[in-house]
Amino acid sequence: TDQYLNAITGFAKNNPGNEWLVGAGFESFVFGEAGPRKEVLDSIFPDRAIAIVDRDIHSMLVNSKALELMGITSDTPTEVAGGGQIIKDSNGNPTGLLVDDAAMNLARGFFPVATKAQYKTSLLWMQNWLNREGITTAHDAWVEFDENYYHAFNELAQEGKLTVRYRGSWIVDPTEFGYADQIDYGVELSAQFNHPHFQVNSFKFLTDGVLDLGSALIIEESGEISGPEVWEQDEMINAYTYADKAGFQVHVHAVGDVAMQLTLDALAEARVQNGSRDSRHSLAHVELITPTDIKRMGQLGLSAHITTSGYGAEGSSIEQAASTSLIGESK
Repeated sequence: TDQYLNAITGFAKNNPGNEWLVGAGFESFVFGEAGPRKEVLDSIFPDRAIAIVDRDIHSMLVNSKALELMGITSDTPTEVAGGGQIIKDSNGNPTGLLVDDAAMNLARGFFPVATKAQYKTSLLWMQNWLNREGITTAHDAWVEFDENYYHAFNELAQEGKLTVRYRGSWIVDPTEFGYADQIDYGVELSAQFNHPHFQVNSFKFLTDGVLDLGSALIIEESGEISGPEVWEQDEMINAYTYADKAGFQVHVHAVGDVAMQLTLDALAEARVQNGSRDSRHSLAHVELITPTDIKRMGQLGLSAHITTSGYGAEGSSIEQAASTSLIGESK
């Protein structure tokens, strides 16, 4: 954790005017069994709000000052509409960890707005790494409806400064305005981006969270379903069907076996309603899946972006179980 704190402190010194310090990239397992806690950040900046997103973008650690500005106390409900969680300790006090997008959005509303110039700088920095690794095409699976962000991509493409072919997915958030309005807006925007180096031809959905944070939708040994639902099933079906009918791909984050079943049910119904086409809808992670659903993926013509090692601590028992289950069942 010392390296994290040193990096935050160094950035703060170079950016003294920002009310919030916002960053990303920590590993949850580094903090031990107690997990990430606000006191770690309080130790360096007790009076300046800090928010750091973890490596897999499914949790955020904030300090006490940030919780104060957000109005989060022991009286704030743990569950957040849309599948998020405010983690609390044994005494019912917030630890500073916000799990999944719905909870993290509580903090994001306070963040300073990134400029188009800042996005361009970041994109070119990342592109240098992709170039070094010999990667010629990349998928940005989380393109928000932020004009500074997508215009940064498009302008760099038009200026001839992109050497990587980028393909994006508009993120559809069930806690924001209606899914149909989001999809309509994405379709309208995508029509503007036809450069070979930047196009957005799909929509990103999340069915669940991640295993190591307990937010993946799975069947426990008891037979009970564990994990918060991000979408109501009827809404999920309607959203997938709407995006598919528009001729766009559906790209879904699904980790747990229950999430896989719900996602495949929705995609199957979309096919029933719209008819079959070579849509290449895709599933990201697919860490726990039954043999039946593996076959269903093939029948539906889906592609899989498999995370066999899982999220979280390398070698943790639950991640090994996820990998073993997937590999074993696919033989």
